[in-house]
Amino acid sequence: MFKVCRRARSYLLMAFVSLTLILGQGAASAHEQRGVAGQNIVVGWEVEPAFTGSPNAVSVRVTDAGSGQPVQGLQLKVEVLFGGRDSTQKTPPLDLQPAFNEPGVYSAPILPSRPGTYTFHITGQLDGEPFDQYFTSGEDTFDSIHNAREFPVEDPSPGELAERLSRIDSRIETASQEAAMARSLAFGGIALGVIGLLVALAALWAARKAGRSSAAASPATVSATSPKE
Repeated sequence: MFKVCRRARSYLLMAFVSLTLILGQGAASAHEQRGVAGQNIVVGWEVEPAFTGSPNAVSVRVTDAGSGQPVQGLQLKVEVLFGGRDSTQKTPPLDLQPAFNEPGVYSAPILPSRPGTYTFHITGQLDGEPFDQYFTSGEDTFDSIHNAREFPVEDPSPGELAERLSRIDSRIETASQEAAMARSLAFGGIALGVIGLLVALAALWAARKAGRSSAAASPATVSATSPKE
């Protein structure tokens, strides 16, 4: 009985070690590892899988490539780009702050709002040398952002809401421009109408003045011809 218990404990221990190794490999594959200036850099999302609308953070772990000891006291910054390294949609440089109770780990909190590829542009000093590296999400690096499945009602994501609002704003702007053009045309028509009315009044006034002048000249003509009769 005692041998059976010992054998069972051995099997459980082996299973636990195997599970730990599998999970460890899965966690490592969810980040990108890169050797730079004698240091081992591991970059990815702090929480993976990563979803839109969920608070997350850029996570950077730096250890000495030789000893494996965490490298502390670094001053690093990160720009988060939506898309590849040539994307124009990016944050200003964010400070990578030392993580609490995790030596050698630095993070910058961010809330991703749209699904897709993200790129981390990390700069600073590493072992006295300039550090300037791009890390892009993908199958072989770290997780891209996904839309979480909602239940029971699937609401639009913040990115989808932003796109809809952008389309509405565009339509409102177009309608405002058309309304402004219509007002301009209306004012132009009113101005032309006023000018036409003024011209007509001027013509009428001129005609009446000419009629009065003609009427005033007629008696003088009669009196000048009456003696000859």
